[in-house]
Amino acid sequence: MRFLKVLAVFFLLLPGIMELGYARYSDKIEGTQPSPLTSRLGDEVYFISIFVPTSSLAEIKCVGEGDVVMMDRFSRKAVFYEEFSGKLALRFQFPHEGDYILYSENPQMGTTCVVRLRKNAPSHAVQRGMYAVGILSGLVLFGLLLWGKRT
Repeated sequence: MRFLKVLAVFFLLLPGIMELGYARYSDKIEGTQPSPLTSRLGDEVYFISIFVPTSSLAEIKCVGEGDVVMMDRFSRKAVFYEEFSGKLALRFQFPHEGDYILYSENPQMGTTCVVRLRKNAPSHAVQRGMYAVGILSGLVLFGLLLWGKRT
């Protein structure tokens, strides 16, 4: 019985411990170097590949002209699309961990971009798991408390 109580308390505290781990990790800022999306003559198109470790708030800054697209490498779905001329400075949310590709459609010569991860957060699946563990262990502890009072 005592082991069950200790186990339930551990699982009740586990989401808080996990959240503290993410708090330390969330301020770690990663990013890419300023990279050209076109050659100097504008006849070749390049792309920027970036790995995102978790759901993250990102900042993108571009100089030049064209349509900038951020695409999930594996699902081939665009997660960000913006047409710009001159300068572009936006924030957007990467939906999940994975590899992403930034490229430009209809670029003009000299288009350059930088991507920075500003705030990392646990994915929605991890958040739901943490909340479920906390709620279930709280219910188990509440049940043990009621059962202990009756006996």
